Amino acid sequence: MSVLKGRLQDSSLWMKLLLFLLLMILCGGLVMSVIILCPHINLKLLQFLQTLAVFCVPSVLAAYLFSPHPFEYLYLKSAPSGYIFLLVVFLMIAALPFVNLLGWVNQQLHLPAFLSSLEALMLQQEEAANALLASFLDVDNFLALIVNLIVMALVPAISEELCFRATLYNIFSNNRSKHAAIWVCAVIFSAVHLQFLGFVPRMLMGALFGYLLLYSNSLWLPIAAHLTNNFSVVALYYVFKSLGKDVDALDTLGTGDTLWLGILSAVLTIAMLYVVFRELKKNKR
Repeated sequence: MSVLKGRLQDSSLWMKLLLFLLLMILCGGLVMSVIILCPHINLKLLQFLQTLAVFCVPSVLAAYLFSPHPFEYLYLKSAPSGYIFLLVVFLMIAALPFVNLLGWVNQQLHLPAFLSSLEALMLQQEEAANALLASFLDVDNFLALIVNLIVMALVPAISEELCFRATLYNIFSNNRSKHAAIWVCAVIFSAVHLQFLGFVPRMLMGALFGYLLLYSNSLWLPIAAHLTNNFSVVALYYVFKSLGKDVDALDTLGTGDTLWLGILSAVLTIAMLYVVFRELKKNKR
């Protein structure tokens, strides 16, 4: 295998992109074969395997093929200070109501009339995805919560950042604009989730993760941000349900009667962004 390390380093953008997509399809196909052979497989186990197979494994294989130094290619060799990690965690928590507010704004957007049938299909898929997510989150014991945190927070945070903020970012940014690469990856990151009503906030979040990578030169920071966002959703759902509170209120926090909280969250988010990137630039210097 060592003879293949970095073998495709000088390949073109389109060759690397095509090969990476093929790796994703092949690894995803293995999961499909598991479904065929084990039709009664647990859905959370299936989600775990699918996330690893589609995002994580292809990214590691691509890094091995595209660079003689795979860990450096994936930005895993260095990490910022604990203080910056803490700032990013606070940033993501403070941004939760603001993200809901952006989601509400996103819901007011509609496709042109001639695409109304497409929009109806997208909304139908959104409802199905939300129903599946709710069934995953609906647990009533601590052990099940831990499983959720691993399957729905930790594994997606690591796997998706390896894919979108490391591998795809490297492919698109090679000898090109890094800012353009960040936004291209953010759009793809949001699009693959197939959730039209959350497209804008997820795209902006993807761009934030991209800029955290750009200014820290470490994938650990966007992983921490992504993990904090996922962890917060899973943990808050569990806490609300355990206390007998309306879990739907989590999605509307920062909108409607709590619009003031969404605005306050936006102000805090902007302030925290300034502090985080000021510290990252200071460390870079």
